[in-house]
Amino acid sequence: MRSRSTKILINASGGLLALCLLFFACAPALAGNNSTESAATSVAEASVLTKDTVNYMPVSASEVGGGYAWSGPEFEKLKINPSHQYLWLQPGTEKNFTVSLENKDNKIINLKPKSILIPHTENFVDENWISITPSEKALAPGEKVEFEVKVRVPENTDLGSYALILAFSEKVPEENFEAFYNIPGTTKLNFEVYVPASVKIMTSHITDMVEAGKSYEYEIELKNTGKEDIAISPEFSEDDYGPTYAYDFEGEEEVLGPEAFSIEAPDKVKAGETAVVKLKLKVPAGAKGNYNGMFDLNIEDPGIREYEGNVYLNFRILPSPEEPYVSTFYTSTNGFITIDLQSTLYDYGLYRAGKQSPLNPSFTVSLKDPSGKTIEPVLAGNKYSSSVRIDADSNMNPYPVSYSMPFMMADCSLAVSSRSESDSYQSEATTYSETYTVPGTVGEWTLSILPINMESFVYSIEIEPAEE
Repeated sequence: MRSRSTKILINASGGLLALCLLFFACAPALAGNNSTESAATSVAEASVLTKDTVNYMPVSASEVGGGYAWSGPEFEKLKINPSHQYLWLQPGTEKNFTVSLENKDNKIINLKPKSILIPHTENFVDENWISITPSEKALAPGEKVEFEVKVRVPENTDLGSYALILAFSEKVPEENFEAFYNIPGTTKLNFEVYVPASVKIMTSHITDMVEAGKSYEYEIELKNTGKEDIAISPEFSEDDYGPTYAYDFEGEEEVLGPEAFSIEAPDKVKAGETAVVKLKLKVPAGAKGNYNGMFDLNIEDPGIREYEGNVYLNFRILPSPEEPYVSTFYTSTNGFITIDLQSTLYDYGLYRAGKQSPLNPSFTVSLKDPSGKTIEPVLAGNKYSSSVRIDADSNMNPYPVSYSMPFMMADCSLAVSSRSESDSYQSEATTYSETYTVPGTVGEWTLSILPINMESFVYSIEIEPAEE
């Protein structure tokens, strides 16, 4: 569907250009000879404007044998697989992969593979790192061939990302490489040069529901599987990715600043041992809203890239309404009134503070009868129900990566972690309910509900028929 749309766009653009040229050609006859020079100039300008928008637009995959391709300069029709290859290599290692090509043209295509450097890349590839066999091939119409590509990086290669183009056709358009993903007769090669990390970050995300005026403590475990001690120096960064992504409900005001956090950490993770970094949070009184931020562990491990050494933080400050929710309902009998209140607590892998008890939701309920008298309903009972997932992997990370709080809160009422001592079981959702009863009287009643430690709730009112 996409290639067909692109094809239609090209035809439409070509038709539009033809109409423009026809208009400019007729303009002198309509406006007089004085318009000839300006019309010619306009035609020239029109042809320049359409060079990039028409001649260099992608064409359909069926026309070039796969993927998007260059349609302006001359190219040879080759179906190539893969058009993009990604590799991971350690310094001093090599990897091979195969590239297959098929001649979709009606003439012989001479193949002579070569490497073409890509500008504006993180690191530049030495052409000696790449070898392709066979070195050349005359490919008949409809014929297929496979090339073996070997990528070898020396021992002293800098860590990081590398990219280049492997060109197999002699007529590869080397202009504007950055504007096109797939180019006829080429494979784009990306590879990452890395060393295995010695330090494993067991807790990379901390997501929690917190209350204003309270303090929390979180533990980040770092396990050193290497043979040498690794230095660390955790700190909050003050750049754009620091703890400044903290907003109230309207997104206008910072709710948690660096002063709300403190970090306790050793100066190194010893070889073969586990170290604990403690993050302490003191939520200011009256704070509300969401907090999204991170802090950098600053792990001196060459196997950990800069963006991998961060712990991401996501906190939701529970709302604490001061006024109750008020609703009215009407009874037409003197039968008993039963009020049922429910709140569902969802677990999306939140990491709650280690030894703290989970959030305890509750309701404060009052009623006014038709005469305006305040009636205290009788709590008939409360109930907890939960759905539990059995995890096949009992060695799973007890603090899994979780969804971001603002996104999660759009889909659920409340998120609370409820994990048993055995990692084989994971509570997915818990529903808390309270049921109240009160003798009824005909007329209009007023119900007041003050929710505590929850984001939303549902309620129902059942009115029994009066006894005869």
